[in-house]
Amino acid sequence: MKKIASLLLTLTLAFSLCVPALAADEPDDWAHAEVDGAIGNGLVPEDLQGNYQAPITRAEFCRLVVQLMRRTYAEDFIEFIEENGGFTVSFTDTNDREILAAAQLGIVNGVGDGKFNPDGSITRQEAAVMLKRAANILELTPTVALTFYDADEFASWAAEGILFTSALIDPFSRFPVMGGTGSMRTINDETAAVFSPHGLYTRQQAMCTMMRIYDNWLLKNTDPDEYHDMFGFG
Repeated sequence: MKKIASLLLTLTLAFSLCVPALAADEPDDWAHAEVDGAIGNGLVPEDLQGNYQAPITRAEFCRLVVQLMRRTYAEDFIEFIEENGGFTVSFTDTNDREILAAAQLGIVNGVGDGKFNPDGSITRQEAAVMLKRAANILELTPTVALTFYDADEFASWAAEGILFTSALIDPFSRFPVMGGTGSMRTINDETAAVFSPHGLYTRQQAMCTMMRIYDNWLLKNTDPDEYHDMFGFG
């Protein structure tokens, strides 16, 4: 009887330790639907489907953006590059073909001294700039940018990317590709979004933003008239 009780206690403790781990491997509530959509539309490689709250690495971002390009720009994306001049970009710390492909299109750059730093993290303002470059390749059209309370914190090289991604609206969810992380009351008692440019860009944020760009591309290519009429441009 004591052995059975001991076994049950062991199993109970083991189960209680496993549950938080399983729960932690799910996207946050606000991201769940779009992460599921990104996975369902083939935008997320299987081995990136987890650890959603972790900061995304530069290499992981390249894998997501190259997968986005496979689903939109060219299915055989890396082969497409090789057939159109090949890889002319190289780094001393990586020869990963998906990183080189993203760099070849000008979506990502190195960090200097010929290096890419594949394991480095990405700030939100860096993400905005790279997402703008991807959206420009797909010829997507922004509307009216958000006003951000912390705009004075934007780096000069990032401001255009932040304004672009906040003005590129998902035609289905109506979320901007990159919105704010919260809001503040201005001195005029108006509400302005907070962008948090120096905050780290997470896996789930990356998946949501890729989904929003994909939705833009999808409607633009399946019903261009509706795409251009929806937000009053074109």
